[in-house]
Amino acid sequence: MKQILLLLNVFFLMTSIYSQTEKFDMVSFTPPAGWERTEANGTVSFLDTKTVNGLTSFCQITIYPGNISTANADKNFNKTWKKLVTDLTKSKTTPDKQSQTTPDGWTIVTGSANITQEGLTYKIIVTTITGFDKTLSIQIKTAGGDYASALDNFFKGLELDKNSTTTINQITTNNSISMNDYEFTPPENWQINKTKDFISLQNPRSGCIIHIFTPQPSSGNLEQDAKNVFDMMYKGWAYQQQGEKSFLLTTGVLPKGLEYFMKEGTMTGYNTNGQYLLEEGTAMVVKTGNTIIIISARHNSGALGHDECYRNYNTWRRFINSFSVKNNSSIKNNGSDDAQRILGLWKVIATGVVSADYVFAANGNYEYGGGLGSSTTTSDMYYEYIYNRAYPFQGSGSYTISGDQLFLKKRSDNSTEQVRFRFEKVNHGGTGWNDRIWLLKKDILGDMEVSYEKVKRIE
Repeated sequence: MKQILLLLNVFFLMTSIYSQTEKFDMVSFTPPAGWERTEANGTVSFLDTKTVNGLTSFCQITIYPGNISTANADKNFNKTWKKLVTDLTKSKTTPDKQSQTTPDGWTIVTGSANITQEGLTYKIIVTTITGFDKTLSIQIKTAGGDYASALDNFFKGLELDKNSTTTINQITTNNSISMNDYEFTPPENWQINKTKDFISLQNPRSGCIIHIFTPQPSSGNLEQDAKNVFDMMYKGWAYQQQGEKSFLLTTGVLPKGLEYFMKEGTMTGYNTNGQYLLEEGTAMVVKTGNTIIIISARHNSGALGHDECYRNYNTWRRFINSFSVKNNSSIKNNGSDDAQRILGLWKVIATGVVSADYVFAANGNYEYGGGLGSSTTTSDMYYEYIYNRAYPFQGSGSYTISGDQLFLKKRSDNSTEQVRFRFEKVNHGGTGWNDRIWLLKKDILGDMEVSYEKVKRIE
């Protein structure tokens, strides 16, 4: 619908780019090439973020499903603006509006305003298209950067079908869970933005961003759900590395008792200008009854400030460990098999962390540093077994488990260190599943969480 360009020209200088079109609900359009696509809560949206000289810009286009409406175009716009902007942002800013009726019978109303939330100022543009007892809305959010070409491409490819049947009110909902039930600790100093479809948390230094979406139907297979989300995030991209380093699968139970599955990988691609892109991406699904909560993270590997996402516990790791849902049944850790699962030699795998290996023996003693003393070994197709039966294994001290707490009593000074632990299963590039343990410690610098993978089982 090329007439829409006449209204958007008030806000942007436009040029032409052409691409393949697709259909959603009663509208056909040209998706922006290279943008992150998300279908959630009955909408389809496209997001692009970039960081240039330390400054982050973004642009998001969201298409909402059509509805039957006999109201006039101005009333439809006012209702939509209140729902998408006023109610969500609490801003009372009056939008600048333009309207026009096209030769094919649609009335288009477009309005824009600058909104400030959590210290971030951005522009919101809302377009409502009314005609033939139907209405459809499109919202744009943008800050910084030059997105004129991409927006021009999108609106030049926009066409409406007056004979189509709208997908009225086909928004996925869950009667007992909403985004208002989510509880988590956001990364320190990150910007927070909430829409009706997702919550975004963004690092202003690097552009790294976390999205938490509304509850969605589950296929019943968490692994497949996580893989599907990851594939949607990186359609057309490639793994930076091959083999066991290509991707990482993780499954377990969060500290708050929610079952999850996660896929991570370092991905490479190109934007519409042919610029090489490098990202560390994560697709995580959290089980809540018969639904899942999708959490996606895209880390800008080439930007300053990205390293703090992993190096600093108060960012990504603390967020994941804190995530929970109100009034949601959770899996309780009764510790019934923890005493057996912890037995073995555990190698530290976290990068940038000064730490050593652990050995936990069946006699209740542990070694920090990996020393085993005299031992004999046998092996089968699953484990290498270490036998310490010539004399009792002494190690660095003794350990006990209570709930999710590990108590390490040091032999050197009789002091006791209390550490929170959590198990999960990991799979490197499809090579098979292995145990991992996370240990959350405190020191003079604050909290620090270190991960270890089991390499040997001790009998």
